[in-house]
Amino acid sequence: MIFFVLTETWLTDSFTDCELGLTNYNIYRYDRCSNTSNCLKGGGVLIGIRNDLSSKLIAVHENNVEHLFVMLSVGSFKFIINAAYFPPLSPPFLFENFMSLLETTYQQHPEHTFLLCGDYNLPDISWSNDSHGLTYTSSSPLR
Repeated sequence: MIFFVLTETWLTDSFTDCELGLTNYNIYRYDRCSNTSNCLKGGGVLIGIRNDLSSKLIAVHENNVEHLFVMLSVGSFKFIINAAYFPPLSPPFLFENFMSLLETTYQQHPEHTFLLCGDYNLPDISWSNDSHGLTYTSSSPLR
């Protein structure tokens, strides 16, 4: 496996990367903190990338969204992998902030292919709508 993405990791800063036991992977994570939720349990995102590949965390600051952007190179292919978690009933401004971050990151790295992964908790959205050129790759809920 080249990479994997986890949401709702429930990790805190008291849990070290070594404790995960993923010795063949570079671990990038964003743990839940008081800036992203009133509830300190739950949430958090993690991206694991095989440690024999070139990867680098992209510093993108948005204190209200649990997310990561990681740059990955596999041969001549360049990717930006995003992991995001939005708690249920997140207010619209969080999604707007995230879309601004995504747009800025894309403008800074237009030569990369973007892989957006996460738990957006948008139960009323029509995932079959591809009016923005995006394609949903699962035909059923992922729970």
